[in-house]
Amino acid sequence: MEFFKTHKNLVTAVCAVVSLAVAGIAGKDFYDFRHYQEVLIPGPGVTSTFQLSDYNENLKGTFGDTTVYVMEGEKEGGSFLVLGGTHPMSRPDTWQLLP
Repeated sequence: MEFFKTHKNLVTAVCAVVSLAVAGIAGKDFYDFRHYQEVLIPGPGVTSTFQLSDYNENLKGTFGDTTVYVMEGEKEGGSFLVLGGTHPMSRPDTWQLLP
């Protein structure tokens, strides 16, 4: 304990360097995650795609401007909406339930 009392500046400097190193590593991880681009290949049932900014201009150029996949059948019928998650560009795991 005596060491910490006599070397306050050294201890403070070491804590600051460790904190900055941890923040730098975490920051790089967050940056990589935010800019990750997953390759999505539309299946044979997808008839068209468009960007969500076609409905809301405010989304253009943001991470919220996601691709919308449209599946239209040959006959008229009911409609449904599948949301893949609450985050932009999240993979729609619920599609795995469809035959």
